[in-house]
Amino acid sequence: MLRTCINKRNSVWKTAAKLSVNPINRTSRTINQSNIHRANQTLRHFSASFNIAIMSKPQTDQQVSTEISSLLSSDDYKSKSLSIIVIGASGHLARTQVIPGIFTLFTKELLPKNFHLIGYARSEMDDHSFRGDTLSDGLKGHVSDVKGEHSMSAKVNDKEDETSAVKQLLSMIGLRKAGANEVTESDRSLRRKFLNQCHYVQGAYDKTEAFEKLNQRLNELEEQDKKTNNTNGANRIFYLAIPPPQFESTLSGIHTACRSKNGWSHVIVEKPFGESLDSARKLNQAVASKFDEKEVYRIDHFMGQETLLNVIPFRFSNLLYSSVWNREHIDSIIINVKESFGLEGRAGYFEDSGILRDMIQNHLLSMAALCTMEEPTFNNDDAWNQAKTDLFKAMKPVNVEDTVFGQYSASPDGKKVGYLQEEGVAKDSKTPTFVSLVVKVDNDRWRDVPILLHCGKALDETKTEMIINFKPNEKSALYSHATPNRLVLRVKPDPSIYQTINTKEPGLANAPASTQLMLVPHSAHQLEAVPEPYERLVFDVIRGSHQLFVSAAEAEAAWSVVDEMTKQFEGSKSQPIIYQFGSHGPAQAQQLMTKYKIPMKLEEL
Repeated sequence: MLRTCINKRNSVWKTAAKLSVNPINRTSRTINQSNIHRANQTLRHFSASFNIAIMSKPQTDQQVSTEISSLLSSDDYKSKSLSIIVIGASGHLARTQVIPGIFTLFTKELLPKNFHLIGYARSEMDDHSFRGDTLSDGLKGHVSDVKGEHSMSAKVNDKEDETSAVKQLLSMIGLRKAGANEVTESDRSLRRKFLNQCHYVQGAYDKTEAFEKLNQRLNELEEQDKKTNNTNGANRIFYLAIPPPQFESTLSGIHTACRSKNGWSHVIVEKPFGESLDSARKLNQAVASKFDEKEVYRIDHFMGQETLLNVIPFRFSNLLYSSVWNREHIDSIIINVKESFGLEGRAGYFEDSGILRDMIQNHLLSMAALCTMEEPTFNNDDAWNQAKTDLFKAMKPVNVEDTVFGQYSASPDGKKVGYLQEEGVAKDSKTPTFVSLVVKVDNDRWRDVPILLHCGKALDETKTEMIINFKPNEKSALYSHATPNRLVLRVKPDPSIYQTINTKEPGLANAPASTQLMLVPHSAHQLEAVPEPYERLVFDVIRGSHQLFVSAAEAEAAWSVVDEMTKQFEGSKSQPIIYQFGSHGPAQAQQLMTKYKIPMKLEEL
């Protein structure tokens, strides 16, 4: 498939060259744009996973051969069967994110031929109901952004509904342009083939005999692979899509009854990694008693976002930025994650975690680490994890005085309820839904540079971005009062990287004016699809890469930054500040920014 994609892409490029047309900029000519998109999509996925550069012109046979040789040398797992066991398969996360990501890998032929997906949960189901209801509903959620009335919940044999649903799904993952062609029997066959490789085992999370039943089913599937396709081993991935209190008993059951006897066993653990520093240490000790650290993958799906993956190459491969990425030139850093919606049915989880455990301790601190960590000494897992851990150890514990907690109330029109009116929330809950706090890094690169972590629910818009505010050019004789530069790395909406710079204002005057320089045009993201976070991260687990995952030491070091402040707030009588649904958040957040002279207004975030 890879050689076909490369050849097809190169053929299109040659045709474009003959017509003197740039296929990236011209979409109205007769060149088959879907061929470019499909070939480049597959190559971009491989590029992200194997650090292979995508050429902007046709490649030679030698280059193609080198690429394929490199890929195949990393794909020895294809000679073995692979079972991905999703623990908690009937839950929302598994159905809407994890399993759709696995399906996308399947459509791109990045999974072994002898692949099985096994759902494991307490719900009573058989294989048929798991495939027809639970799985199809999840795939429906995966294509929710595709306009259309049909759903993926149709039965496999319902040809009309299935045709429309598969067409939506294939257009979503980039294998077919939406509305371009009718879904073929080959497309329907692809979905049926995936569903036929999905199985279900019902069982408890704290019963050894239940995991023994799971192991028996795995052995049966792997033995069939060996007889039919002469596989020479069996690898297993256990994805824990379950609440943290069930981790320990589940890991014990997997270790006791379900380890692969003739291959590797990898375990993916979802956040949050503990509820405090002490609980994180206890959880890590429990994991270490059953699994080697190299077998454990603590996943943070934010780290699979394309823009975040761009931060380290952007910082260290460009002298323009690496030379000024320090306290001498940077005034402040803002990690801004806003959501325009409320709980959306997650009260049971959010009431226990709050915004600190749900977002700050993992997502936002990890984003801050990408912006401030030192360059890894080597391009390997240990060096990357050590660089992140060292950064967290250099962070000072956050003071509660440098923190603003908020909780949303109903919207002014009353159409959106407040947090205390959400179903499942205690009427006297002080769980924060908003937090803005300042982190400081005590090292030579970042000393005295404030790092603002700003995050909340029910705000005016949904946005995720990193903002680097540069200092004014005070040494300039002419332009010391010009607007300081600002770099924005936006994750969503519209993933992009842009820089505000000063240029001469148009007209007769010579005064400088601030303008935006787009570094990663949005059109590039439209033309070349990139892997979704769960797709990318699950594939990294298959190939044994820990670079985008959280180590035990890193998790504990991150907790040490916010643990004491969290205890102080939760143990006090302080209440979160009330802000209206749809607003910019508590006004006190602006006071915190003013205190640290962060040159932005709350409404700009």
